[in-house]
Amino acid sequence: MWTTVVSAKGQVVIPARLRAQTDLRRGDRLTVELRDGAVVLRQLPRGPLASLYGAFAGDDSLTAALLREHAALSPTPALCDVDVVGAS
Repeated sequence: MWTTVVSAKGQVVIPARLRAQTDLRRGDRLTVELRDGAVVLRQLPRGPLASLYGAFAGDDSLTAALLREHAALSPTPALCDVDVVGAS
């Protein structure tokens, strides 16, 4: 268990050892809640997609799957599917 002091501004210092154990870094965001009379801090994911990193990892990439699907649906590749507006 660690002990810390609340500053005049309401700030607390999280001990370095605890920050290292939880990979808590400068700028990380925490939620603060009151639970059964205790103040509870919870670390939030670092970025909006950070918690999803690797969640959909597999043997095949989405790009490879889309290229295979496109190749299966297109018997002959198109040379140019783009209409150029204003070309002379």
